Amino acid sequence: MGSIAGDLDVMSLPDVVIWLANRQRSGRLTIQRGGVTKQLYIVNGAVTQSSSDDPRERLGQHLVNYGYVSEQQLQVAFQTQVETGVPLGRVLVMSGVLDDERLMRVLNFKTRECLLDAFEWEQGTFEFNAQETRDPELDAPTPTLLAEIHSEGVSRHTMWEEIRKVLPGPQTQLDVKEPIPSGLNNFDRRILEYAAAGRSIGEVALEVRALDFHVFARLYDLAGRGLVKARPPGAPRTVPSPVVTTPSQPAAVVPAAREELLMQLRQRLQAGQHDDAYLLAQRVLERDPNNVEALNALRAAQAAAHRPGAPSRTLTPAAVPQLTVTREHLDEYLLTSKERYVLSRIDGKRSLQQIMQVSPIQEAELLRIVEAFVQRGFIRV
Repeated sequence: MGSIAGDLDVMSLPDVVIWLANRQRSGRLTIQRGGVTKQLYIVNGAVTQSSSDDPRERLGQHLVNYGYVSEQQLQVAFQTQVETGVPLGRVLVMSGVLDDERLMRVLNFKTRECLLDAFEWEQGTFEFNAQETRDPELDAPTPTLLAEIHSEGVSRHTMWEEIRKVLPGPQTQLDVKEPIPSGLNNFDRRILEYAAAGRSIGEVALEVRALDFHVFARLYDLAGRGLVKARPPGAPRTVPSPVVTTPSQPAAVVPAAREELLMQLRQRLQAGQHDDAYLLAQRVLERDPNNVEALNALRAAQAAAHRPGAPSRTLTPAAVPQLTVTREHLDEYLLTSKERYVLSRIDGKRSLQQIMQVSPIQEAELLRIVEAFVQRGFIRV
């Protein structure tokens, strides 16, 4: 066998995975959607290693989520990695920040979650190449059977259907019952504290460096215990919040807002304003993750950015961004979770390089977000 490829709306990822599992295949599985590409190496029907250009799925972000390293420790380790070429995990172990047992635990988690996270993709492409070889030194300590991943992925799909009845999407904001109980574990306490401060669910996931399913699942459980509930779209916040919201849309998140975003998206694409189109597409996808028009717009914007003669970025990594308006002023608008996260990290002290090193957002996307706010006059560098 050489290779097989197709579209996920024709052959779903769960179908691809169980097909490979039943035949005990070995090779490389590549899946793509929008601006995200994931690669998984499979040996005899088991996943041995994975990679993703979604920063949330990188080892460093998982380590922060587990509470094993801090942002500052991660930043120092990145610098050492650049200077020495030693893998990040090994740098952290050699420096005494992390032990082997915890590193192995997170590597196993990273490998299986890379594939599970994509089980909800209804659009995108896949390719399996049986001729690809891998570097065994990069394998996770324990291979994960594709059949096990398939079974868990199907269960998660059913759970997602129940979760969305209570918590509609990443843009959802929450009312938290206070005081927050003292008996909660650290992860539950953190997500409730961010929610109580006015963060949307998408922002909470970025703040705690967790993948969406794990944040939604915990909030769903906490909602069942009466500790949190979704706030209706457009309802006022019950507590003041420093969280930023978006410069181009009203605060209420209603279906009409998505149609308005799509109309603006088409206009930007026709005008060749690809950076604006990219950000608008992200706003649509936060409300409708499998929207075909927005996913196609992402691909078009990324392709335009790599064409010969495309304008280069005006910001340098050494630039230090600073807000020129108050966060209360920005509170009047609706931003995506990523835009709010970026703005929360701008303090007039940290450079873009320092922000990017530990950010759960792709560097190119982060730069687009900052440049868009510079153009609007909300940020200066």
